[in-house]
Amino acid sequence: MASNTVQVNYDEMTTIIKSMKSEQSEILQLTRQTKSKVDALHNNQWIGDAANKFDNEMAQRILPGMNRVASALGSAADCAQKIVNTIRDADEGTKSFFSNLG
Repeated sequence: MASNTVQVNYDEMTTIIKSMKSEQSEILQLTRQTKSKVDALHNNQWIGDAANKFDNEMAQRILPGMNRVASALGSAADCAQKIVNTIRDADEGTKSFFSNLG
């Protein structure tokens, strides 16, 4: 028979949430650095079909993809925090109920 028990290790969840936010920040920084390098290549007069293809690929696929990954990590961290808060609130709400029984 399946159990309906939900358990959360708050310390582990806090560590995971901080890790996701840290990774998000690092990816955003890497994205800015990458864009800066791409812009520098473009401004240093790298021309030709290969330069155009590279610029288009970076602008249309790579950099937006990096931003989406960072956004997903931020959303996941926010969602995980809401879950932790909801479960913590439920724990606190039921704690007083059970302490009044004894």
